[in-house]
Amino acid sequence: MKDLLKKEIVSRWTEIFSSLKRGDDVSLGKRLRTEGLMEAASIIGSWDKEDQYSKMQLIYRDVYGVGIENLLGTEWRILHHFPEIPAYTERAPVFPTTSDNA
Repeated sequence: MKDLLKKEIVSRWTEIFSSLKRGDDVSLGKRLRTEGLMEAASIIGSWDKEDQYSKMQLIYRDVYGVGIENLLGTEWRILHHFPEIPAYTERAPVFPTTSDNA
């Protein structure tokens, strides 16, 4: 069961980061449920917090080609306490809808 839980968490991280990389939305529910699984894995002793964040960083790097620290700095965990997932999407381009002469 422990391996199944780890595989599910890893699958969800991959899906979340891949969706965000493509510019797709990720529901808050998906993130919160994944964070709940992360917390549960830690509570039952199947996967400790540090190992989870280490694996999540590797998945982030695989998806984005750079580490989380490139986006948020080396102390990113101060902003994102366990089990929070640092899930960001790129900002959408903004195009003016009115002319400057309006």
